Amino acid sequence: MKIRYYGHVGQATGYGRAASDLCLAFLRAGVDLEIRPLAPPGPQLWGSHMPLGARLRSDGDLSPNPDVIIVHTLPLDCVRALEVIDVKPRRHGGGGPAVIVQTTWEALNAPHDLIEALGSACDEVWVPSGANDLAFATLEPKLARVRIVPHGFDEDSFDARRQVVESTGPFRFYYVGAWTARKNPAGLVRAFAYAFAGRSDVELVLQCAGARPEAINGVAASTALRALDLVGVRPALTHKTDAEILALHRSADCFVTATRGEAWNLPAFDAMLAGRHVISPRGMGSDDFLRHTTADLYGGRNPGIAHGDVELRTVGTMGEFRLIGAQGLTSRCLWLEPDLVELALAMREAAALRRRDLRVDFDPRERYGYGAVAKLALNHIENLP
Repeated sequence: MKIRYYGHVGQATGYGRAASDLCLAFLRAGVDLEIRPLAPPGPQLWGSHMPLGARLRSDGDLSPNPDVIIVHTLPLDCVRALEVIDVKPRRHGGGGPAVIVQTTWEALNAPHDLIEALGSACDEVWVPSGANDLAFATLEPKLARVRIVPHGFDEDSFDARRQVVESTGPFRFYYVGAWTARKNPAGLVRAFAYAFAGRSDVELVLQCAGARPEAINGVAASTALRALDLVGVRPALTHKTDAEILALHRSADCFVTATRGEAWNLPAFDAMLAGRHVISPRGMGSDDFLRHTTADLYGGRNPGIAHGDVELRTVGTMGEFRLIGAQGLTSRCLWLEPDLVELALAMREAAALRRRDLRVDFDPRERYGYGAVAKLALNHIENLP
């Protein structure tokens, strides 16, 4: 079987990591794979992902007649990429390769126009979690068949991930991710302030690479607490290597998130693999791998109206704004509003009991290792109409 893959291999993003891991899983399964990057590969491609370098192709180097084309990127970008590739899905009469779109969705519902665009562009849509399957399944008759292909990891790295560093000093909560409205670290700071203001035996590390210091300082100020009462909030705004992030998972105590929407949540997945305790809203894509663990899944039942983040570009009478992220996500979509009081109480209990270890009632290698994910993906392909 020959697969041509379009995606963000080697990029230091969530999509980049998912792309690299899926392609490595395919290679380990013996797939004849060629990769057409959608963006210039990052330095990770020349480190642990070195085997992927030999599979990179430009448009002029692509081999003819692949059996399957997979386009793996943001929802609307998938549609645009397929327009450029100019390939017709088999289910619409195309006689060439099967066409698969792999994407994510970070809300409870997806807009009709987005679903219809995806449905006309491919034979099958792959999403990482049950939550995404539900978001797209509401209009499934108009959409190519939806299949779940979870994020995978190198099962050979499992033992190294589980090498725990002894915990000393204050009980350390930690968050890894972007500083955005959807990820909602601002809510996390407020929950921490409610639970622990004035205490010196806890801290909250915010690994938010690229975040603006004034944004974090503004949220801290909005708690209306004295600076001394929030001494435990520790922003870390520089980019970290994979090894440095792994070291954080090993040495910290409890991963926490107040997210409003997640298709998967890679940092929570890494925390689970490392055996760190996790506190997360339920109803997210992360439920798939946290449900059968001792993670604290707190209330996130109340739907809220979604919105993006904006950045002021120019100052004038009206101003000029740039929308950040949230591709296809509008205020006609819903996400879940986390119960910050319940989060605060769960954090307080975890700190009191120094609950840093997570019991996982399944073998992550058998469910999410490269071998398992490749087998599942290839089974989906073999059963295409």
